Amino acid sequence: MPQTAHDVQPEHGDSIVPHIIQLADWDCGLACVYMILVGLGLKNTSMTDIRQACAVESVWTIDLAYLIRKFYDVDFTYYTSYMGINPTHTTQEFYQESMEGDEERISRQFSAAKKNNIRVIRMILPLVDFKRFLLGQKYAILTLVDLRFLKCEKCRRKRNVFSGLCGPFGCFQSSASKGEYIGHFIVLIQYDFSRNLFIYRDPGSHDDHCTIRPDQLEKARSSMGTDHDCIVVKLP
Repeated sequence: MPQTAHDVQPEHGDSIVPHIIQLADWDCGLACVYMILVGLGLKNTSMTDIRQACAVESVWTIDLAYLIRKFYDVDFTYYTSYMGINPTHTTQEFYQESMEGDEERISRQFSAAKKNNIRVIRMILPLVDFKRFLLGQKYAILTLVDLRFLKCEKCRRKRNVFSGLCGPFGCFQSSASKGEYIGHFIVLIQYDFSRNLFIYRDPGSHDDHCTIRPDQLEKARSSMGTDHDCIVVKLP
């Protein structure tokens, strides 16, 4: 049976955003949207519903913004350092297979964002603002990172074996062997001031939560290919 909101419970501290594992090698972003929707209190919706609402397997951050708006009328802001498809991405193997088919859709969605009540701001959200949003656990931040640099302090292990990655698996194998960018979505749920660590949900991990140092998060979210994309969502 498909997992529904009734089956999911918070698993870390007081966070209302649960850990949900992605179902395929491309839907980490959809799993992150589902985590946030459950945290917002959405009932009777499953990952299957989220997947059916997304017409593509090449998922960009703007696609996720439209999905959040489609399922829930919530206050959120999408921050990015580039509006549309950054031409530098055309040289990256991770994006090359779907770039031609994605370009028109992504451009159209950015152009229509305001009309669809999707607030997009072109700026690099400073990490100090990540801390400020997450300290009170009143916000969740859906963030695009380069998986190569996503080092979990809690697990204290290097990700020598990747699972649940975005993009075609063959493309991942090639990118990993060449040390190239691997895009992945996570949900930041808390900032632990005493330990100076960010706490996040990783849909590609079986651990219910992970932790990362600010300098490592900055490296992962600033890698060429991410455009510093993040969606800040206000929780109940």
